[in-house]
Amino acid sequence: MCLFTTANIYMDRDLARPYSEYTTFEDGFEITKNVRILRTPGHTDNDLSVIVYNTKRGCVAITGDIFKDENPDNWEPNSRYVSEQKRSRSRILAIADWIIPGHGAIFRNKFKTVST
Repeated sequence: MCLFTTANIYMDRDLARPYSEYTTFEDGFEITKNVRILRTPGHTDNDLSVIVYNTKRGCVAITGDIFKDENPDNWEPNSRYVSEQKRSRSRILAIADWIIPGHGAIFRNKFKTVST
């Protein structure tokens, strides 16, 4: 953290700001008009996803290991909380046009019917 002395640090429901300012947030923390952080637990207790709206590709979700890769069937063996991860994945699938997973390349969300 010493390299990024003015960075905000997001951890689960917690937000640490530079100069010892510390606060908490529930869900859907807005960084900018087009960038939000969502709690997406399941793979671990404290997973977060970054949702970027209004890109050239539509809505892009940076999910980490909530989505291991494009394969929809290979995430459960590494899930700490399967039912929570299912809910988190469903939530992302409902909003994202593209997903950047924890492993593998960005992929188009084939399960979303309407682009944002």
